[in-house]
Amino acid sequence: KRHEHILFDDCPNAINIPRINLNHEFKYSVQERNLLDSEAMYKSVLLKLSGEQLAGKFENGIDPELCGWLADEIKKVADGGTQVVIMVGGGNFVRGAQITGHGIQRVTADHMGMLATMINALALTDIFEAQGVRTRCLSNIFAEQVAEKFIHRLANKHLEKGRVVIV
Repeated sequence: KRHEHILFDDCPNAINIPRINLNHEFKYSVQERNLLDSEAMYKSVLLKLSGEQLAGKFENGIDPELCGWLADEIKKVADGGTQVVIMVGGGNFVRGAQITGHGIQRVTADHMGMLATMINALALTDIFEAQGVRTRCLSNIFAEQVAEKFIHRLANKHLEKGRVVIV
């Protein structure tokens, strides 16, 4: 199994969300095609989603319709045996670099951006779970009430159990 980056190409309410199309960019031999039909092409996939992408048709916040579509697409990939890690950003709520100054220190602004990232991860986790995607939210911010502590081994255990990991 290979580790490669793959991209999506279309979805509702967002221009920059990629859609998985495994046959689009690659040409396969008969042997490779038979292998693809019998097991997942990729062992694992890392998907980076910016906060702006999660806002979808809105200027800020989260577009639940878009996130539901993402859950459906990710479910297909995870059900096919591919481990999925999703990294989210928080720019749909706050961008640390843009709010620095006027009394807000850069470190504080960056922490605010990290909290915005956690908000997105929590929202995706709930939306994914509601649509039948087994998901775990992990964070290196101490917030045990809402997310599990990010530990590499724990993340791998979740992936081995077929769960989508959102960080």
